[in-house]
Amino acid sequence: VRQFVVQQSRLRDQQARQVRTLLKERGEEMSKLASLVPLLGPADASSLTEQLRQALERNGTLLDLEWDIRSVRWITPDGETAIAWPQASAGLPAELRPAITASPEQTAAVISCRPSCGQFIAIPLLWHDVFAGTLVLERSLADALLALNALTGAELAIDVIDEAGRQAHLDPTQPGYLEFPVLTYPEQSLPVLRAAGAALLEMRHSPAPVLVHLADDWLEIFRIAGLAPGVDAYVINDVTQQRLGIQAATRKSLIIGVLGVLLSEMLLLVIMQPPLRRLKKVARVLPLLADRRYDELRAELARFGVVKLPHDEIDLMVETAV
Repeated sequence: VRQFVVQQSRLRDQQARQVRTLLKERGEEMSKLASLVPLLGPADASSLTEQLRQALERNGTLLDLEWDIRSVRWITPDGETAIAWPQASAGLPAELRPAITASPEQTAAVISCRPSCGQFIAIPLLWHDVFAGTLVLERSLADALLALNALTGAELAIDVIDEAGRQAHLDPTQPGYLEFPVLTYPEQSLPVLRAAGAALLEMRHSPAPVLVHLADDWLEIFRIAGLAPGVDAYVINDVTQQRLGIQAATRKSLIIGVLGVLLSEMLLLVIMQPPLRRLKKVARVLPLLADRRYDELRAELARFGVVKLPHDEIDLMVETAV
């Protein structure tokens, strides 16, 4: 059991690092891609805004298909959104706008799940060596979780803490129960999360994982806190084989223990049989001593013989009597 606990603790730490590393690497990829987006437009454009507009009109679909870029925005130095691709995309997340306003010439990155979960990065771009604006790229967070699922086999859910500090998606009494903004393979994940019940809500106050027994399977849920401000991740691992291994090892240990006890008892009986038989014979002839029939007693004891090794009290009595 201790080995299982240690193994799962290491696995949880490893998966938490994998999630954070994956998001960090995707952010770095987005930073490199931001400098390439203008190159998709005409080189003779009159301004960076025009170059970006034509780049997105001609190759916006390529950004989505090849690099999983779901939306692009171009923010001018005065804070206005000059380009939004696609046009139906939602506005900038509330977490990103203040960072751009405060430091427009610095890179900013956030993870936002209002309304949908995405990874955003804001990159300042230059035009003729002068700051021309900020390019904001959005990448779906769901694709990152699916990539991690393919790598580790774990199911993941993203939860958001609302402005009041509540997590309604974890509370069975709330109408939004289990309506996570991102959830890998809901047909597999939702029954497990539902079986965990209110224990999910208690994980905010305890780092201990939750173990769920569902049908014939054992599953473990643990929380990655602070994936981003107000954003937590919940990871579901199938530990059925490990639990079955523990049960098999426990049964084996019990069987070995029971067999060991039985074997010890049998060995003890075998060892004790000769002394017990001799004691029984002594008990039969001792009444002769009470009747003062010493010759008969001496004759009966002489039939015992003397065991040279080991030499016990019965042998001493026989030697003395004979």
